Amino acid sequence: MSKDSHIDYKKDTLLNTIGNFAYLGALWLMSVLVVRLSGFEDAGYLSLAMTSANIYISLASYTVRLYYAADLDYKFSDNQYIMMRVMTTASSFVLCVVCSLIAGYTSKKLIVIVLFYIYKCGEMMSDILFGLLQRKGKLYLSGYTMTFKSVVSLIAFCAVLWISKNLVLALAIMAVIAILIFMFIDYPIAKKYADEKIALRKSDVKPALNLCKICFSLFVVGLCFNIIPSLPRLVFEKMYSTEELGYYSSISTITVLISTAVNCVLVPLVPKFTTYYLERKKKNMAILTFGCIGIILLIGVICVIMSLILGKWLLTLLFGEEIAPYVYIFKWVIVATILQSIIICFNDFFVAVDKQNILMTGAILGLVLCTALAFPLCKEYYMYGVTNALIISQGIEIIFFLFFIVKIIRNMDKLLKNE
Repeated sequence: MSKDSHIDYKKDTLLNTIGNFAYLGALWLMSVLVVRLSGFEDAGYLSLAMTSANIYISLASYTVRLYYAADLDYKFSDNQYIMMRVMTTASSFVLCVVCSLIAGYTSKKLIVIVLFYIYKCGEMMSDILFGLLQRKGKLYLSGYTMTFKSVVSLIAFCAVLWISKNLVLALAIMAVIAILIFMFIDYPIAKKYADEKIALRKSDVKPALNLCKICFSLFVVGLCFNIIPSLPRLVFEKMYSTEELGYYSSISTITVLISTAVNCVLVPLVPKFTTYYLERKKKNMAILTFGCIGIILLIGVICVIMSLILGKWLLTLLFGEEIAPYVYIFKWVIVATILQSIIICFNDFFVAVDKQNILMTGAILGLVLCTALAFPLCKEYYMYGVTNALIISQGIEIIFFLFFIVKIIRNMDKLLKNE
């Protein structure tokens, strides 16, 4: 019997997915309603905050949840994972503030970036406690708490923005809510299922630093993964305006549902990838991997077709007639998002088979290509430049990964004998 046999994957996947969808849906609705409540300029400010946060959150996350989920032998304790997350989250917050100042963001731009990032830091601390729950086969509990936080945050954000017309105040309320929910809901739940008292001990610092070393390749992967979709947007905002970024981001917020759905479904399956690999079940491994890819592609085809039929009607319904001139970009944003979702699947595969170096090399390749393409394409093709940079860089990255995935599955027996 495998070590993860006590876990109810269907229950964990379903409720974790519901919670993540609630969280994503709340952020998406904020992005939609900010246009109605405060206009496209504030939508641009919010998009700038979200885009910037996606870069720095890579350091906070350090992509350690993937390693945490695959650590079936308990090489590190829950407290050591938590200590690591405290260290990386604190470091990322300092980096966010410093780099935002260096980038020239001042006044309202700086304030909204910092406040939204505080909200994300609260999310990161809750996330590592969900890793503890996942080890105990209780990941489904995260679905309940994430749903609650999402609903409360959305209501508070919209109510404050509607009454005050002040985006800064609305984000400040969100930040406070995230901290309170972590302290009084997520922490008590995790504490109940922990094998030992959850505490920050000096003795855990060295193991936490060792975890940072082990997961460095995953950190690089997470950093590249977050920078790639964010970089063309930041370039576009610098070249044009915050308001024009608001138009693009309003359209693209809808497609985030796709990548989040993929991530929600795949995270609980990471131990399954590991189990199939260790038990040398090549056929199961292949079916799981390419089955996930097939489902993602099918979803993508359906979404593109629906965008061609209903895209203009849906976007103008949500954002008003002002968005109509930019609807042409919708289908290409969907294509870029589908490619990103496939890469999420590949991330889980390479972590499960302990081939993080391949993952890191591919991620760096994608980042280099995106960096090289972002400025010239945005300059030449306006909004098309954002999607073109993403599609080209991520497409080449996927081809690189597919070559190694096929090779690893074919040679699985040899690889395991050599380890």
